[in-house]
Amino acid sequence: MRWSQTGTRRLVLAVLAIVSFLLVSGCAPSGGDPSEEPPSEVATSGDPLTPTLDAPSNIPPPDTSTGMSPTSTSSQVTTSSNAPDIDVIETEYVDRLLEWIEVYGPADRRGPNRFNGEWTITTGQQSHVYIDGPRTGELSAPDGYTIWDMVLTGDQLLVVFAEETIGDYRIELHDLANGNTTLLEEWGGAPAQHVVPHVSVGSQWVVWDTMPSDGTHCIRAVPIATAHTDQPVDVVCVDDPEVNLAMPTVSDGTVTYRMATRDPDLCLTLYSGLLPDNGDSSFAPTKLPHQECLGFYGISNRGLSVWVELDVERGDPRSAPLYATTTDTDDLYTLGRTSALGIALCGGKVVWHKELVDNVELRSWVPGARTVSVVYRSEPDWYPTTSPSCDADWVVVSNSFTGEGTFGTRVLAASVDDL
Repeated sequence: MRWSQTGTRRLVLAVLAIVSFLLVSGCAPSGGDPSEEPPSEVATSGDPLTPTLDAPSNIPPPDTSTGMSPTSTSSQVTTSSNAPDIDVIETEYVDRLLEWIEVYGPADRRGPNRFNGEWTITTGQQSHVYIDGPRTGELSAPDGYTIWDMVLTGDQLLVVFAEETIGDYRIELHDLANGNTTLLEEWGGAPAQHVVPHVSVGSQWVVWDTMPSDGTHCIRAVPIATAHTDQPVDVVCVDDPEVNLAMPTVSDGTVTYRMATRDPDLCLTLYSGLLPDNGDSSFAPTKLPHQECLGFYGISNRGLSVWVELDVERGDPRSAPLYATTTDTDDLYTLGRTSALGIALCGGKVVWHKELVDNVELRSWVPGARTVSVVYRSEPDWYPTTSPSCDADWVVVSNSFTGEGTFGTRVLAASVDDL
C-alpha cells in the first residue's frame, strides 16, 4: 500500500508521541529560560478525570478495509448497569461520486492546501504559504521551520510552523482581510524539547493542546473574534506527569480531546464538552462511549459524536475503525475504517479519508443514515490524497500526480450540501 505523502508525517508522529508518553515522563522539560515558555494560562476549569458516561467494553471492531460492507444489520451491546443498551448498526457502502471542481494550484505548490470559495491557500516546498483571493500575499516559515498545519475559516488563516527535531513551534493567526498577524503561542530554545500542538478551528473558536508549565497539560482556547486582542483561556488542565491531554477538536462550540494515562498500561480516553460561554459556565466534559482505552481521535457537536479507535501498540493508524453516535437515539453506528486523523465534520456530516490498495476514497455519512456514501475515488496516477478539510460551503482535498512525467498537485473542492 502506498502512503499519502501529505499528512502521513503528522499521523506517524502523533502515534509516536503516544508511544513516547508510555515510555517516558509526560512532563514539560525543565531548565529552560522562563521567557521562552508559552504564555501562561489565564483561567482553568473542569475536571477531565471524572467521566459521566460509561463506555461499552465489548463493541467488536468492524473489518471493512476493502471498502465494502454487508447489508445493514444491527446487534445489541450491553454496557454497565447504569448505562442503556446500545444497538450497534452496521452501515452499507454505496457509490455516490460527486462532481469535484479543480481549484487552481501551481505544480510546485505541494500541500497542505485550503479553499473556501473566496480564498485559495497553497504551499510551496513546505516553507511558503501563498494567498490568493481579495488580497494576495505570501508567508514564509522562520529559518529551520516548516509548515506543520493550516486551517482556513472565513477570512482567518491559522498556520502552525514547526521545527521537528526538538519540537519548537509557532501558532500564528492571520487576518487575510487586513493583513494583521497575531502570535497565539510559541515554544523555542534548547535544551527544551516539546510536542507540536494539534490545532482545530470551528464555530468561531481556535483550540490547541499545550504544556505551559512543568508537568502541566492543558487544552487552550480563544474565540476567533477576539484572538487578535485577548489572551487564550485554558478550559481544562491536569497537573500530573502520568496524564497527557492532546488532540483537541472543536465544532459547534463543543471541544473534544484525548486523555492518555498510564495505569500502568497506556489508556486513551476521549472526552467532550461545551466551551464556557463568556466565562459564565464551567467546562463539564463527558466520556465518549468508545471501547475502553482505545479512544484515539474524535469530533463532537451538540448532536453528534464521531471517533476513531486505535490500539497504538498493535493497530494500523492507516486503517482504524470509525464509530458515531447521535443524541437522538442510543444507537452506535459502525462506519468502516479511516486513517486515524482523517475525519472532519462538514455541515453536520461526517467525511473521512481511507487509503485502499489502488486508490484513495473519501466517504461521507449523514447522521442517522444506514448507508455510507463513497463521494470521491482517486485515479491511479493521482493516488496520494490528503484528509478532507471544510470551510464555509466546501469540502476540500489535495492530491499529487505520481504517473510518468512532471510532478503536479491539484486542489479539489465539492459542495458540502452534496455530501
